[in-house]
Amino acid sequence: MNNGKQALKVSIIFLLAAAVGCAGTRSAGKKEAVAQDTSYWNAEYGFGVTFPPGWTIFSKDEWEAAIQEGKALATKKEAAEEVFEAAREVLTKGFVIANPIDSPDSVVISFIPMDFPPGEQIPTGAEVIQGTEEQLERIGMSIVSRSTTTATLGGIAFDVLALTMQIQGDQVQQRQYVARFHDRRMLIIQQTFGTAREQRLGEGVLKTLRFE
Repeated sequence: MNNGKQALKVSIIFLLAAAVGCAGTRSAGKKEAVAQDTSYWNAEYGFGVTFPPGWTIFSKDEWEAAIQEGKALATKKEAAEEVFEAAREVLTKGFVIANPIDSPDSVVISFIPMDFPPGEQIPTGAEVIQGTEEQLERIGMSIVSRSTTTATLGGIAFDVLALTMQIQGDQVQQRQYVARFHDRRMLIIQQTFGTAREQRLGEGVLKTLRFE
């Protein structure tokens, strides 16, 4: 598989998390806080984060509900149906968290690891970012502004895409982080938020990212 096809594959997976994250921020009150769980470790892929007490880890049922809401937000329904069909795979590899239900803030963060077997080319962060923008436009989510930069999380350098999107009259901001780790693995992190305070809350969690 060439780099272009792999970049498209990765960007679609991110897009699923991004659009579902938008839906999650609009329905955060439906989730149950999990006060006793303040950390998550993915033993298979060797990474984890710590988050404040009360943040929610999405269950499969909550993720499915968010997928349906994400479909409703897309204006190009046929494309959205095709893209969102694969969204259910997100929780099989990674996890999604959100801030407490008793908070006025809405932050959703998705962590999606990917494996690339020997022989498969791994796309660059720039290729993933380009594919993400193309897929967002494909399902009818307009991009108001964008910028790219880099950031170091857990000692690893990430390519970062910052987006402001217009979704059915609302402006939603997102940060996409893409990095390779453990040679043939990639981690995609997507943070969805609406305000600067919400962005800081999410960044506080991302600062705790650690790798094996």
